[in-house]
Amino acid sequence: CTGETNRTGGTMGLTNNDKTEIRELVSRYNKAIDTGDAGGYAATFTPDGEFVGIVGTFKGHDELRAFAADYATNPEMADFSSAQHWVTNLVVDGGGDDATAFSHLMMVKPDGEKGSIILVGHYDDTLRRIDGAWRFARRVVNAAAYPGKAPKLNPGQLAPDFIYERVTFGFGKMPAWKEFLGDAKVHLLAAYVLSLGQGAK
Repeated sequence: CTGETNRTGGTMGLTNNDKTEIRELVSRYNKAIDTGDAGGYAATFTPDGEFVGIVGTFKGHDELRAFAADYATNPEMADFSSAQHWVTNLVVDGGGDDATAFSHLMMVKPDGEKGSIILVGHYDDTLRRIDGAWRFARRVVNAAAYPGKAPKLNPGQLAPDFIYERVTFGFGKMPAWKEFLGDAKVHLLAAYVLSLGQGAK
């Protein structure tokens, strides 16, 4: 069904086929990012889709493709790119052409004859069906435990909204600062962090 309504005029809930297709989308996302398939990774998102992760926010197919390519080749991303995404407990809700999904995330890095967990958290996803196919409209990583080493990034690579959201709402062990600083100072702080990257390569 595509935006179909029930007899009372309301939007129909998701079918079993919808949920199966969304689970397949999650698997294709994992395969693409774990195998360095930048084009396949971007294709799991809508054209204006957005990924909000530990290393930044990326929006639109061009930015998403560039991020996935950098993820696979940048030495600073080596801990991430050598790890596998293990996603479980997927819960999908919605109706018509819109859906949301929750899932637990664990990233496991091979380490000799054993593996080590470098991240534990969950995804919050917003999905949309376009031309009969489900895609991520927005995918957010929420890290509950992150024993790994964060990649070193030029602050200029970070989107202003990403910095603002992290300072406002907190992230991981970093507390939310909006109540203490106020919105105006949060904006000033975000601008300052961005300025640190000006002229850097």
